[in-house]
Amino acid sequence: MNREIKLRAWDGEDMLNIDHWTLSMINQHLPENHIIMQETGFGLKAQNLWQDDICKAEYCCPVCFQNEPHELIGTIVQAENGLWMFEYSHGEIPLDCEDLTIVKILGNIHQHSKMLKVKK
Repeated sequence: MNREIKLRAWDGEDMLNIDHWTLSMINQHLPENHIIMQETGFGLKAQNLWQDDICKAEYCCPVCFQNEPHELIGTIVQAENGLWMFEYSHGEIPLDCEDLTIVKILGNIHQHSKMLKVKK
């Protein structure tokens, strides 16, 4: 699959689109405190999923006997093998899993980290 790789950067205050930059340009022009995120190639209608996005998802576990999907909150991460994963409190599910449906993008871990904190 050939596709354009899209990147964005978080500078601590703003999200910067860095489309059409080469890796050498990014390393040369962005300060070290910028966090680089990659677009995953997956998305919701008109919205793309990005690395570090916080999402609400529904998962129909194939080994459970319930027909109702489980509602999960998690983040989009890239595994060491390059696969895009939905990471939640009990593990990871590949984004291309047919039993997983991303319902809504809630934000990202850099701007909305409080969404991931567990309430006691």
